[in-house]
Amino acid sequence: MGSFINGKVCSPCSVVCAECKDNADNCTSCPATTFPSGSTCSKCKYPCANCGKSNDDCGTCVDGYYISGNQCIPCTYPCSKCDSASSCSKC
Repeated sequence: MGSFINGKVCSPCSVVCAECKDNADNCTSCPATTFPSGSTCSKCKYPCANCGKSNDDCGTCVDGYYISGNQCIPCTYPCSKCDSASSCSKC
């Protein structure tokens, strides 16, 4: 969690921000599993592990899913981790 200059002291950013400026809720960067939404950070939509400009613009996926474009697609059973529909990396 980041901090910002508040007068002559450092104050912590809000828990939703990785970094902030001028006040605790003015996020300048967001932690993993969130994305910038105005001056704050919002949660990515499951199963995105991280996302870009919206909650369903996935960059990576949680285990059990693989990325295809900007969407998370479920692995084929019995894979618990995969790189594509036909490439299982963990059972």
